[in-house]
Amino acid sequence: RLYRASTEELVDSALQDSGLYEKHDAAWWARSTWFEVRDMLHNAGYIMAAQRAHYQAMPQLPEVSSMLGHTSLRDVFGTVQRDGSNELLLDYIRRALEQGHNDYPMISGYTRFMINPETRVIAVDLNNVAGDKTPAGRLKTGIMYLLAGQIAGGDFTLPQYRDEVLKQLPREYHEIALKRINQLDQEVKTKVYDELHNARGIDFIWENLDTQEREQRKFAIRTVLSTQYLRDYPESVLKSANTLWLIRYKPEDIPVLRDNFNVPEFMLKRFLKMPEGPAPDGSGVPVLGVFRVKSGTLARILKFTVGPLELWALNSSPKDSALRKTLTNKLGSVRARKILAENFPRGSATSLIEHRAGQHNSDNVIEDLASELIRKQGYNL
Repeated sequence: RLYRASTEELVDSALQDSGLYEKHDAAWWARSTWFEVRDMLHNAGYIMAAQRAHYQAMPQLPEVSSMLGHTSLRDVFGTVQRDGSNELLLDYIRRALEQGHNDYPMISGYTRFMINPETRVIAVDLNNVAGDKTPAGRLKTGIMYLLAGQIAGGDFTLPQYRDEVLKQLPREYHEIALKRINQLDQEVKTKVYDELHNARGIDFIWENLDTQEREQRKFAIRTVLSTQYLRDYPESVLKSANTLWLIRYKPEDIPVLRDNFNVPEFMLKRFLKMPEGPAPDGSGVPVLGVFRVKSGTLARILKFTVGPLELWALNSSPKDSALRKTLTNKLGSVRARKILAENFPRGSATSLIEHRAGQHNSDNVIEDLASELIRKQGYNL
């Protein structure tokens, strides 16, 4: 693809600042490609701009579709038909690519999302892109989950293919590639997939995640799958899991934990009798930890204890969330959490809010409490 000015502001600025633009005449720039611009910027040390140029050099889905008409492909696959259909295979692939372009504009255009290699935590919110419960909606949900995993940890496997990567890359890119490969090779990487009950019944997601978990653990890549109920996990995933953290489960889940993980039944029943949520004495939240080790299975009832700042950051109860939001709107999130942690170190003000609501019969209890906490700070705000 030919380079065109005004497409990427960062690229244009880098070409001007580096003096590269003046090194060639207008005729050369008219026929220059994005790949050439990328290489020029990289060699001049403008790495971020070079990455932007690389994004523009990559083909889009419609362009991939047009490549199916090349003679080399037509000669080999031109008469091959789809299994169980009279439709030609290349026509089917073209139709699928065109449908993907129309249905998923997020992945059909040029990449805009650029991650700094020094980034240590990446969160991808799928709330607004997950599909509904129809077959098409489930397919969309599955694609978005897998895309999120690729965005957050697509390069985790680079150390496995070190030799192949270096063989294909031009030598001038070896230094920056080796830096990233060595960095990944020396660290434990973790992928966390939350709210996976949304993927229940979408088999290809679970098959992919199960394969990831089995194959990548030996390369220091951990896959964490989180959901609300034990029954959300397919049997194959439960059989391959080596660690379970359970905050709560149902009595009907006892046979699975007893038979598949060898957790003593008396421990499972005892845990169900324990109160849910944070303990009143501030000692933490009861959790059942199940660990598969070389010598067998280890199961323990533990207390998960966090500090008041984290408790307030994670608290999702309606009344506490409303109080935190009210203070955040007035003071900002950092100061709001600090005030809440100082005044309610156990991570909740629900009991006080309910008590005052019963005493004063007021609809503004949370607003009044927030104002009181602010006044209490005085000159310390």
